[in-house]
Amino acid sequence: MFAAPRSSPIRQYVESWSAEFLVAAVTGAAKAAALHNLPFCLVTEDTTRLQPEMLRTLFHAAIDAGAKRLCLCDTTGHVTPYGVEELVSFARRFLAEIGATDVQLDWHGHNDRGLGLPIALWAAAAGVDRVHGTGLGVGERVGN
Repeated sequence: MFAAPRSSPIRQYVESWSAEFLVAAVTGAAKAAALHNLPFCLVTEDTTRLQPEMLRTLFHAAIDAGAKRLCLCDTTGHVTPYGVEELVSFARRFLAEIGATDVQLDWHGHNDRGLGLPIALWAAAAGVDRVHGTGLGVGERVGN
């Protein structure tokens, strides 16, 4: 699975990254994946804090370039159950609007506030196709 560069709103500000830069990065990553026959999943860093218009822009660019998965991330482990439900609903509505109902959704959360497991279960109940996780406490920040 091949993923695109980071998209956090904080990173956008600090790095002075524009929407155009991010779209070019997503498109370039998708083309590189396709060149090597790799499936492409757009992983939007800090998805839970991205503005809806930026999500639409990045999702569209990725899908147009061949992405078959979108990974929704709670990079700082701050989302609530209702927040993840709204985000998954937003992503599903967007996919339906553009006729990309074959694109699957992943959930990648963190356990910063001790809610990693309940939020992952909530994301699954809200309709994601795959949940990322760790086994036996092994993994980045131990709690995906």
